[in-house]
Amino acid sequence: MKTQMKIMLKTTLKPTLRLVTFLSLYTFSNISHSAMARNFDEPKDPNTPHVSDVSQKETKDAKKIKQKKETVQIIAILGSGDEVQGEIKLPEKITFRHYKNGLLYTKTVGVHNIKTITVTAYREHKVRKTKKNTYVEFEPDDIEITLTNGNKYYINGMFDFLRSFPIDTPDGRTYLYTFFADTYKKGWAGIKSKDRKIHKTMPHPAAVRKIRFLKAVLDR
Repeated sequence: MKTQMKIMLKTTLKPTLRLVTFLSLYTFSNISHSAMARNFDEPKDPNTPHVSDVSQKETKDAKKIKQKKETVQIIAILGSGDEVQGEIKLPEKITFRHYKNGLLYTKTVGVHNIKTITVTAYREHKVRKTKKNTYVEFEPDDIEITLTNGNKYYINGMFDFLRSFPIDTPDGRTYLYTFFADTYKKGWAGIKSKDRKIHKTMPHPAAVRKIRFLKAVLDR
């Protein structure tokens, strides 16, 4: 009887073991295949190196030609009345839009034809209030451009290249700004005034309110 049971167990276990072995191998094969599929079928995007094409290079070259700069001697007059004289780099030609008799004009002038650029009014750009005070940023709003022939033009907003710019002076290089910030608490911190609207026409002492052009300088 025992011998018969052993034979039956062996006979029964063999197919079962074969089935378990087959399932194990099949599962492992599927797992390996899935892993390989992930490795080969779903690769991560590589970092694409930047290669400048011809059109991009031409655009940059054209832009470079349009933005060719000229060294100019100026006197920058600050809000305090102090003057800073030195050399700055500006585009050879400046284009701006202005109104006259209700019509909008676009005008381009050579930088050497400009006599002065004056900020006549400022607007609040950003206001941040805290429990202690109010922080306000101001930027040029109304600009007067006077040419060497005496013609004057009035525009809104300052040129981007004159919002902040480096200037080389006999004392070294420094940076000048036509926009500024100040804090208010029962009066302004930058100037001695309690008038909340005074910065509409009077800038911070360190801000540039006028640029007087002296002459163009050949690049050395």
